[in-house]
Amino acid sequence: IVDMVAGVDAFAGTLHAQFDLVILVTEPTKKSVDVYKQYRKLSEEAGVWNEVFVAGNKIASQEDADFIAKHVDRGKWIGNLRDSSHVRAVERGESPLDFDRLEESDKELFASIRRKLSDTDTSFNDRLGKLHKLHQKYVAQGHVRERFGDLSDQIDPSFNFDELVGRHG
Repeated sequence: IVDMVAGVDAFAGTLHAQFDLVILVTEPTKKSVDVYKQYRKLSEEAGVWNEVFVAGNKIASQEDADFIAKHVDRGKWIGNLRDSSHVRAVERGESPLDFDRLEESDKELFASIRRKLSDTDTSFNDRLGKLHKLHQKYVAQGHVRERFGDLSDQIDPSFNFDELVGRHG
């Protein structure tokens, strides 16, 4: 679980290729939906779109939920977090987060995320292959080669992540 800066910063390096699941927390605003659209485009180009899903946030009305649903691709929405007075008190520092004080619909969203994560079966080697390709792309850039030299031999082609996890998992 990673709480990242809003936006598409994950595509500035290899971060976007290192997750089993990405939940874009999207508010019912044009600005937030625009970030989703930008993330969609970049994740499609990077080959990680299948791992991306959307959760609505700070939903105060059916209109809020409908606004997000109108802009999110079919099959990508997994639920909404209500505009919660308990979460707002937590954010103000007035209360510790207490899962039991969340609305039932909010608890269901977390259960949906857990189910979605349980359904993923990404191979560690598949992820490592993506990271290898990204590494080769980045180290081939002129400014990187100029400053650091040839870094293309940093990858051990015989390394097998799935094998390692199998031995130690």
